[in-house]
Amino acid sequence: MLEFKERDQFEEAIIEAISADLNTCLIAENEVRILLSGGSTPGPVYQRLNKEYPQLDALKIGLVDERYVHRSHAKSNELLLHNCFSKLNKKPSPIIGMVYDTEDKEENLELAKASYALFAERTDLVVLGMGTDGHTASFFPGDDLSLQAMQSKEATLFNTTAPAIPTERITCSYTLLKQAKFIYLLISGQQKKDVLSKNKSNLPIHQVIADRPDVKIYYLDHD
Repeated sequence: MLEFKERDQFEEAIIEAISADLNTCLIAENEVRILLSGGSTPGPVYQRLNKEYPQLDALKIGLVDERYVHRSHAKSNELLLHNCFSKLNKKPSPIIGMVYDTEDKEENLELAKASYALFAERTDLVVLGMGTDGHTASFFPGDDLSLQAMQSKEATLFNTTAPAIPTERITCSYTLLKQAKFIYLLISGQQKKDVLSKNKSNLPIHQVIADRPDVKIYYLDHD
């Protein structure tokens, strides 16, 4: 785990590493497929990537997970990505959302699965976050649907249930996420660091670290 006290240094280190990994992927593929998490910690990183990475047009961007809210909702991860990647606000958009129908979750799930088939086929880079309960993506401790999403062998999408409102979520399966060439985990604050260190708790984030010890963890020591 790389630890930082200053946000600028934290962001610069992440941008440098992600840019290098994206360039590595570009050598092998004409299109780089990445899955990004929402949240206040990675948001500024995405804004800087928007400004500083010269090959944005080579990116195809999806979500790690999403709340079942309209894409214009303040808590929408898709909205966050559109706001951060202002250079990519064009049609057709390279940012692929997960929510198409907020009224029918099962119908939406099928539509989203079709849209995310390219990520199921190949994902190059994933950026994860983590909650203070040890959840990552939308895999929540104590939720049976989250357990299914983590145990499934399919690279697909699942509906899950969060403990906090809005409770209805959609997420990439664990199999889909862990197949990525590069995985990043961005966290901030002592509480999250403490949760991450308690690996005997067997929370969702601990399974990720156990299965992919090459996860690149960046920690900012304040929120």
